[in-house]
Amino acid sequence: MHGRSLGIIAMLSVTALSVGGCSGGSNAHKSDKITIDSVELADPGKALKQAKSKFLAANQSAIDSKSATIADDSDCFFRRTEKGSDDYLPKIFCGPIKRAGYGKGKVWDVYSATILGTDDESAAGKVSVNGPQEVGKAADATLLVRPDGASPAPEKDVAAAKAPQASFHDYAYLMDAGETQTGLNFSPLQKPATIVTPSATVSVTASAKSATVPGWFADAAKGDTDESNDSSSDEPSGSGVEPEKSTSFRPADGQQVVAYKVTIGPGSAYPDPNSSDYGDDGEKDASTKLSLSAGGQQLTIHHAEDANAWGGSGDSDGTMTIECERVPCSSTDGSSSDNNDYILIATLPKDAKPKISASVDGHSLAVPTSGGEVASDVSNVNQARKSPVQQVNSTIPDKKWESPDDDSLSQVTYTSGGSIPVAFLTAFDAQKGWAPEGKAWLEIPITDMPHNITTEFTVSWAKSITVTADGKTYHPDTDAGLEGSFGILVPDSFTKGELKYAPQGTATYGYPEKTKHFKVDPFTVKLSIPK
Repeated sequence: MHGRSLGIIAMLSVTALSVGGCSGGSNAHKSDKITIDSVELADPGKALKQAKSKFLAANQSAIDSKSATIADDSDCFFRRTEKGSDDYLPKIFCGPIKRAGYGKGKVWDVYSATILGTDDESAAGKVSVNGPQEVGKAADATLLVRPDGASPAPEKDVAAAKAPQASFHDYAYLMDAGETQTGLNFSPLQKPATIVTPSATVSVTASAKSATVPGWFADAAKGDTDESNDSSSDEPSGSGVEPEKSTSFRPADGQQVVAYKVTIGPGSAYPDPNSSDYGDDGEKDASTKLSLSAGGQQLTIHHAEDANAWGGSGDSDGTMTIECERVPCSSTDGSSSDNNDYILIATLPKDAKPKISASVDGHSLAVPTSGGEVASDVSNVNQARKSPVQQVNSTIPDKKWESPDDDSLSQVTYTSGGSIPVAFLTAFDAQKGWAPEGKAWLEIPITDMPHNITTEFTVSWAKSITVTADGKTYHPDTDAGLEGSFGILVPDSFTKGELKYAPQGTATYGYPEKTKHFKVDPFTVKLSIPK
């Protein structure tokens, strides 16, 4: 019984030695004679040493930073043209080496092995080793050989590589959602973080955190910051070969990577039933420029210059701007509800609590990307009230004022009429811009007004239109509103009131010239603006 045990132990020992021989130098990977292009190499071992020296030099910095990893016994090999063949490719394969962003099996760097000219007898059988020609390629390990018979290290024995570390920091980039796959798991916000401006409604709907940033983000950051020491690929230094692009990068020290789903749609409603002409020098630019505030700094949100944003596009400098020369902006009259979806990715200080900001006409509105209240120093009526628009649809009956003069040749007549199709509240007036905090512009467009604009009549519009609410009376700002529209500054809580329309002013007529005050009988409309 005891002797049988010894026999089993002896058999196991032989088996173990045989397995060890395969990993250290089995016949399958051994070849004393290497022939390339019908020329036998004089010293194939020397060629492999040259290749390994180049391989290590090219990848040492990546190995030191853990963005590339090799096994203790990673080495260089010749490769048969096919199984059982005595012919070899004019190439040397070095590895295995793992890099972030390279798929399974793509663990070999390829160097050229060029036979030197045979006219010189001293050069016979010698090769010139150069490269790498290719980086991160797949290879059939069963075809790899060395004169010493050493086997290639198994790929599974090589530790996974870390993503290379980015040199850029504090950068934000917006990408069309349909143009990229982030691979991130987004969590929807309980309530979207939304900012409403005259030209855009910007909503953060979901968020995610990531240990890396994608390669396209790194490409954008490199282009904008022009950091020559940054690379959006994991190309070995000095290789001169364009490798496969890295799919991700670790953030710079002290930075975190955050990502958001962002929707951009039409801005606040601004009906313009008169279809007012453009070109008034006093009209305010209502364009919205987006940024991200984090860690005490304001980060520009960059965007591809030629990418279409809702109602606009990226600026020439690549910053995300929704263009609008003046209100109403495209489709803010309610004729469109188109939304565009984006992915916003940013590298920020680790302790930052970011807010998305929208700047219009020198004022900014900001909301935490995690959700919350919008902070600004201007009216928030369009943040608090979804659609403060009343469909009035009232016709102003024709009413006249005639000068009290017996001489019919001197008599003049002012005719009042038209329609009031709509009344609405807005934080931003076409001419005056932002209403102050706690206030709003009540806009009253009047259509089909009779043309009484002659030298005989000077209308005092500030007195001709009044709005009463909660015992107070409000008059138009004569510099506010579009053509045919009147802007009245009211509290942003305004809901119900009474509009009285009674054109009045001064009539100058006759010969000798006479001056009379005129006033048309008032027309009254009940206002009820939705909350």
